[in-house]
Amino acid sequence: MIGTKINYTIDNFSGLIDVEKYKDFNNQNNKHHYRSKLKKNSIISKNKSGVYLFYNNNKEVVYIGKSVNCLKQRIHHHIINVIKDYLISIEDIEERFRLYKRNNYKYLSFVEVDESNVHFVESYLINKYKPLYNIEFNKEFIYPIDF
Repeated sequence: MIGTKINYTIDNFSGLIDVEKYKDFNNQNNKHHYRSKLKKNSIISKNKSGVYLFYNNNKEVVYIGKSVNCLKQRIHHHIINVIKDYLISIEDIEERFRLYKRNNYKYLSFVEVDESNVHFVESYLINKYKPLYNIEFNKEFIYPIDF
């Protein structure tokens, strides 16, 4: 594997999806009980691996993440899942920062990638776009003042 060249073409981007419209679509199409056997509608396919990108109002990439087995669930985790304020302690910086980022996401896009290449594609896109909120790769990162 070391020294093996990987040729991978990223040609199946979803296009930009407005985060608010995504939330509205999710609310309108999934009103039944969450354990219902009815098929839930979604913009994102279930049980797919891939890489997702979040953009700010200026359509600049601010965060890139990956999912090895359920892209839909990871995106929901970032923008839809409800987090109770009382569950977040003042010391839990990661959860507080996740809520802060959620308010700054305007658009999202994703690319479905097979499991074996998802880490490489994420790494490539992070190196290409240098997103502000990927703090583990941004050595100059400073938490925002209004955080």
